[in-house]
Amino acid sequence: MVDPRTKIDDLRKEKGWSLSQLARRIGVSDTAVYNWYNEHDSMPTVHILYAVCDVLGTTMQELFTDAETDNFSPEQMAAVELLAGMTDKRRKFALELLRGLADLD
Repeated sequence: MVDPRTKIDDLRKEKGWSLSQLARRIGVSDTAVYNWYNEHDSMPTVHILYAVCDVLGTTMQELFTDAETDNFSPEQMAAVELLAGMTDKRRKFALELLRGLADLD
């Protein structure tokens, strides 16, 4: 899975937009967008990711996958969207839970 922030940054640069321009187009503060890149665990919410997709002309699946190597099922994409919308603490807990469930097989 690709870090969506990397894809956002690539698409933003292709359009010649600064981080501030992207922030204005999606209706958030410059600081919010800068934090995605300056804070290790800072991720945009699912709602914001949909706005980003809209202005950049892409989809959620394209943000989270490498088209050449990843093929997410609808269930996998739903899981990604749920994780992206969680707080850092809840995301870490959910990942630990999933790892534990995977070890049961």
